[in-house]
Amino acid sequence: MICNKCHQEIKPTDQATLVFKYGWEGGGSQVYRTPDGKITTSGSSGGMLDEEEDPFIQWSRNYRMWSSFWREFKRENKHWHMLHPMFIHEDYRDQIKSDISQTELDERKRTTWLRAMASEAK
Repeated sequence: MICNKCHQEIKPTDQATLVFKYGWEGGGSQVYRTPDGKITTSGSSGGMLDEEEDPFIQWSRNYRMWSSFWREFKRENKHWHMLHPMFIHEDYRDQIKSDISQTELDERKRTTWLRAMASEAK
């Protein structure tokens, strides 16, 4: 997670569990679940070119629950299935697997998602 004041990465503690981690060329995001079930997401992108053409940005958002996050994630990322998943928590694998099965993907991309569902948090 990223601190909104100092923009430094906050290491997760026992207070939050990593539930989803994904990336794309030049950026990525981590999604955590707090003990009360709320979802916090943070990420960054840009900085691959110069500051004018590709400014470095960071963000964080909070959601009341996973379903709120997932609904907005798919709405904001119309081609979400083309992102690169790195980790999917076991609590959400069935839902994501169901959504993936309803999406036309080539075998390579489908394998990437399935591999993320089998991975351990790092």
